[in-house]
Amino acid sequence: MPQALLPYAVVGGDTLRAHRFASADPARSARPAVLLLHGGGWSAGDPSWVYPAAAAFAAGGFEAFAVEYRLSDSVATPLEAIVDVCAALRWTRLQADSLGVDASRVAVYGVSAGGHLAASTVTIGCPEALAERGADALLLLSPAVDVEGDAHFGRLLRGRASAAEVSPVANGRADMPPTVLVQGAEDSLTPLRGAQRFCVLLAAQRQSCDLRVYEGLGHLLTRNLAEQENAFDPDPLARADALRHQVRWLQQLWPDTARRER
Repeated sequence: MPQALLPYAVVGGDTLRAHRFASADPARSARPAVLLLHGGGWSAGDPSWVYPAAAAFAAGGFEAFAVEYRLSDSVATPLEAIVDVCAALRWTRLQADSLGVDASRVAVYGVSAGGHLAASTVTIGCPEALAERGADALLLLSPAVDVEGDAHFGRLLRGRASAAEVSPVANGRADMPPTVLVQGAEDSLTPLRGAQRFCVLLAAQRQSCDLRVYEGLGHLLTRNLAEQENAFDPDPLARADALRHQVRWLQQLWPDTARRER
């Protein structure tokens, strides 16, 4: 469970909070941070869905924050969720000293729709008013990075933008960060080709893109390939291996991070 729920923004009277999992090495100053974004098709879910991953990153020496963001409804769209993630990045960097965080090393971990929001911070970009550069590293699980043809996503936008305008693979920018992606080869919701296209964007910049593909598994590494949207049956060994790989990848990217496991 998180050690604290820290408010990072107030929107329309609602307080958005970052659920903090403290580093296993609190004696170190200026620790790298990881912001974690749950999935749920932009319209469902909550930060508790990424608590296990947050705990793993904290055990690996990072300050981890499971982030609340606005879910799509009759008012909010994925555009507002992107703004929230950018606001969480800004808050983390502005509060770096009090949080014990290195403001130059803030990664974003995103699952499915959360992967879209994470990748959007470095492709579509954060609003100019926030003046945030986006994530310093990306860690993605079954990410929705190719949403141009996603009818569900298009409806959620409510005409405020086209899906192509908010699809990460269609909006690559210069200076995208190193990225690690975990993907099921048989994913029918966020197909492997989207992750591959995202890596092509990074390769064009000679940037690192570690794509780890699990054969015979679907969305979120489910074993149930017939019904991947609601009847998840995640392979526990594959999920554990994937998370362990992502924690170690980030430790290698920022090698002074403590390497401890609980």
